[in-house]
This record gives sequence, C-alpha cells and structure tokens, in this order.
Amino acid sequence: MGGLAVVVVLALAVGLVGIPLYHKLFAPSPTERVLAAAAEVAAADAVHLTGGLSVDETDTQQTVDLTVDVKGRAYGTVRRAGGRADVVSDGDGNTYVRGDRRWVLATDPARAGYLVGKWATAGSGLTVLPSKLSPTDLAAYLKAGLRADDPRHAAVDADPAYPRSVHGTAVTPLKLPGGGVAYVTADEPYRLVAVDGGVGAADTAHVAFDVTHVRKSAFDKGIAGYGGVDRDRDPVAPARYEVGKADNGYCDESSCSESGTVKADGGDTTRRGHLVGLFSTDKAGKHAFATCTAKLPAIRPNHSAKVTCSADPDEWRAWTATSPDPHFWVFLLPLSGGYDDDPKLVLDLLRSNRLSTYGALAGGDAVDSTAALDLVNRLGKRHGWTGDAAVEAVAQLAESGALGVVQPLVAGDHLTLDAETFNARFRPTDLPRYDEAARRVAGGTGRVAIGPWTDSDGSTYEGDVFDLTGKRVVTVTDLGGTGRAAVRAAVVGGARDARSAKVPAGFGRDLRLVAGASSPLYRVGRGDVRAALRDAGVRRKDLAGLTAIVVGTGGGTVTLHPADFA
Repeated sequence: MGGLAVVVVLALAVGLVGIPLYHKLFAPSPTERVLAAAAEVAAADAVHLTGGLSVDETDTQQTVDLTVDVKGRAYGTVRRAGGRADVVSDGDGNTYVRGDRRWVLATDPARAGYLVGKWATAGSGLTVLPSKLSPTDLAAYLKAGLRADDPRHAAVDADPAYPRSVHGTAVTPLKLPGGGVAYVTADEPYRLVAVDGGVGAADTAHVAFDVTHVRKSAFDKGIAGYGGVDRDRDPVAPARYEVGKADNGYCDESSCSESGTVKADGGDTTRRGHLVGLFSTDKAGKHAFATCTAKLPAIRPNHSAKVTCSADPDEWRAWTATSPDPHFWVFLLPLSGGYDDDPKLVLDLLRSNRLSTYGALAGGDAVDSTAALDLVNRLGKRHGWTGDAAVEAVAQLAESGALGVVQPLVAGDHLTLDAETFNARFRPTDLPRYDEAARRVAGGTGRVAIGPWTDSDGSTYEGDVFDLTGKRVVTVTDLGGTGRAAVRAAVVGGARDARSAKVPAGFGRDLRLVAGASSPLYRVGRGDVRAALRDAGVRRKDLAGLTAIVVGTGGGTVTLHPADFA
C-alpha cells in the first residue's frame, strides 16, 4: 500500500505540471507562429491599416488610415503637420493624392495656390506606398528571411519594452530577421494583429500599423466613394506671365496710366491674374509713392495682350501736389492666378521690403505661393526682419515641410521667431518643436516662441519651445530606440537638457516626449504610459526639477508629473 501511495502522488504531481510543460515544449516556435500569421493575412480579401510613420526618426506627426486589397488598390487618408490628404491607388502602380491647404503647404508649397483640394499623382508628400501594402505584400514582408529549420534565420521574442496587448488583444511581439516586429496573437489560431518596420515605406520611413481584415464587398463599397479621381492627368499648372514692351503712358496732375504688353506662357490661363505697378522716385524702387492694380484680360496660352494700369488717384494727386520734380520710375509686375495672385499682399510686400525681395520670391519655386509671400511680409513688417532674412527663412521652412505649421502660427500672431538665430539653428529635424508649438496654441496658449527667446528687457533665454502664456519652457525629446534601455536613456537625457535650459524667472520646465512609429512605446495607450516608463526604469529622481512630463504616443497625449514616478 505504501508503494502504491507513492505512485499515486507522483501521478498527481505530474498531472499538475504536465499541461503547461507540454505547451512550453511543443508550442510552435516564434518562426512557425510568424509563418502561420503570414499565411492567414495572405488569405484576406483586403486589409485595413491604421497607425503612424516616421521618416529618419524626425517626422513623428504622420498618421495613416488605409484599406488595401489583394490587387494593390487602396483608399484612405494620411495626416501630417496639421494637414490631411485623401489617397487612392488604382492597382496599376498609380497613386493619387488630394491634400488640403496645410498638407500642400507642407509637401508642395510651390503648387499650393492651385493644387489644394485637387487630385494629383503621387509625389505630394507621401512617405508610404499604398499599393505595396496589400495582404500579399504584408505576408511577404513577414516571411522575408525566415527559415523554419534554421535558427540563424528565425523570428525571436522582441524586447520587453514592446507591449503585450494591442487594443485589448493579447499578442506576442516577435522580431523579424529584417528588423521589423510582428505582433502575433498569443494563442492559436495565430494571426497578425500589428506590424512595425519598413513594409510599404518609401525612402527611410518606418511604419507602425494595426492590421484588420476587410471583406471584398466592404472594400468595393469604400473605394467607390473615390470614383471622381481624374486618372488622365495632373491639374494643369496656371500660366506665368511676363511684361514685354512698355508703352508710354499718359499722366497729368490728377491721374497717370501706364501700359505694358503682357504675355502668357503655355499654362492654364483660366484664372486671369492681375497686373500691379509700383511708382517710385528712384530706379531701385525704394521710395514708392503710388501703386496701381489692373485685372488681366483673357489671354490665350502663348499669346499676349496690352494691359493698362492706372495709379491710385489719391496717391498720385498727393505726390504731384508736393513734388517739384516730375520724374519717376514705374515697375509693372504680372501676378499669375494660382500662384501669387493677391495684389494687395504683393503691393504691401513691395512697399515694405523693396523690389529685390519680391524678385527673390518670384524666382524661387520653394516659396512661390501666397502663403509664403504672406509669411515674408509679416516677418518683415511685424517682427522687423530684413527682406533677405525673411526670404531665406521662408525658403527653409518650405523646403523642410514646416511652412504649413509655421505660417498659420505667425499669421495668427501666436509664434515669435528670432531673426538673428533662426537661419543658423533651424533644421528639418526641428519640426517636432514647431509641432509642439502648434499643439500648445491649439490647446489655448496665446503666444509661443521657438528658442532662443529674447524678452522685452533684452534678456535671452535658451530652450526648445517657450509657452509665453502658460509660462513654461518645453524641451522636446524623441523616444526612439528599440528597447527599455534606449527609452530610459532618452528620458534621462531629455530631463537633463530641460534642467540645463536658461529660463525666465517664474517659468516651469516641461519635458515633451514624442514616441514616434519607430519607438516601442508608440502602441502604448494613454492609460498605460506611466507604467511603460516605470517599466523602462524611469524614476522620480530622473525627473527632478521638471514641472510636467507630456508624452505623446500613437494612442494620444498624456501629462504626467515627477510625483507619478515615486
């Protein structure tokens, strides 16, 4: 009986541990689970992809919502820098984009005057290729480099910093040989819930997409809503004009009219534009005393017409009544409909920043838009910038994709920039600072400044973003890297930079942490951010001296405080 009792006890013991041990020993390997998930997604009619992307870990503001079928046809939206664009791919490699004003200003400012709200072929700021995100493409990306029987070409468990749950679904994040991460359901049947990496990405973009299946009928209904896409051609560029031979005008003490032959190139002349004139007492146009404006007549492409422009009567009579010298110079400038066709703005710019400034603007594709002209004018008139400095600054903003953020801030008198340091310090990698400034303004802050900032007393302070209304100086830090150590290093480094910033008396120090698509924290929800940072090793002592820690992930933005990490 004693021996029998021992046998029974051992059997019970084996029963208690045998089931989990069996699963551990015989469960599919990470590679087998990824291959099973790849087969599952390859069988889908279409996939719905939502998430974000970053480029060179500098652009953390792009979000994507696309639906793609097995043929590579796609539809959806992409957002960045406060702008939005509709996207359609036809399955033949052609992608069409229809952006709003801020989108086009950020991606193609030279065409902002006529491209807003119109479909154009890809190239307008897309850093993801919708037609390369089909179920077949996703499956191929997951399988690339994998060999089920070769540990040198295997999927492995990802760093613990990657979340184990995506929107309530338990997942296992598995690192792929190519460096991407596949989020596969924790239990059978294994399916793809999310994917991070370079799938469908253009250039050096990194994507982070949630993945759900879509039936063919639902896809067909969705893409039918984009049936108005013109697949024949891009919108025709508006015509540009030049003034040829100028005729002798007629002037007396009460009025003056000057004429010139205006010729159109081969562009679209539907939007007729204007002819503006500047009357000056010197041939450099520095001492203007009157202006004129005339609507261009209907001119066929590659044809010309005579246009007469009459000086403002009040301005002209005021000059003739006081001027002993009747000599003057006239500068006639044609404005093209769709580009810089805002006579009042252009004349205002000419008066304040001289002809050379307008010439620099009109000759550069990067700033050939009304929004760019407006920004140059405001920097010159309201902020005291010289014409050359303003033109150079706007050109940099346009080329970096920041024009769509900065111009509305300056136009609304929300943003202050330092003319002496801007051109030396602005880089495309600084775009997150301008995004943070825009976010603060959208949240109710009246005025912000991008550092360094000089107050009314002449004192200069160092920092990334100055919230002048809320009295905060914000240090912006990217939460890049692929593991817990990298996350903690970024937080500690950002906090150190925030503490070292020279700030005005009475200002608090905020740390803005941006978890872009390349960060393992991108998928962390707002309610789990504190736990994720604590799990990465962030402690209260690391955040000493800070007023608030503002963390932005793909799940939203949350504000924390050092005490939350006690």
